[in-house]
Amino acid sequence: DELAIRHITFWRDGFTFDDVALMRYDDSANIDVLKAIHAGQAPPSLLNVRPGQLVELQVTKRTDEDYVPPKIKPFSGTDNRLGAPVPAAVPPSSGSASSTSNSGAAADASNIAPRFEVDQ
Repeated sequence: DELAIRHITFWRDGFTFDDVALMRYDDSANIDVLKAIHAGQAPPSLLNVRPGQLVELQVTKRTDEDYVPPKIKPFSGTDNRLGAPVPAAVPPSSGSASSTSNSGAAADASNIAPRFEVDQ
């Protein structure tokens, strides 16, 4: 299995895994998580790993600071505009029979002209 590297930060008011939502110390549901971490067992669901997968847990201690959630960046992502032209497809390799039949279908599809009828 591949080694998974995860980060846990301990704050004054709780702890976070990979800078995701704060898990408060005073929440009874988080006590079992802390006990598992202290026993050297990482909860797979919180660390987003498979059971039995090796995990390197990097610990940061910031217990003199309160947790401040990161600022949300609106509209983050790629800048694809509605109605923008579709990027050119990568040409298929010449060694595959199935790609040859698909390229014919793609050529036929490019010859199709949309037709609209408007009822008045």
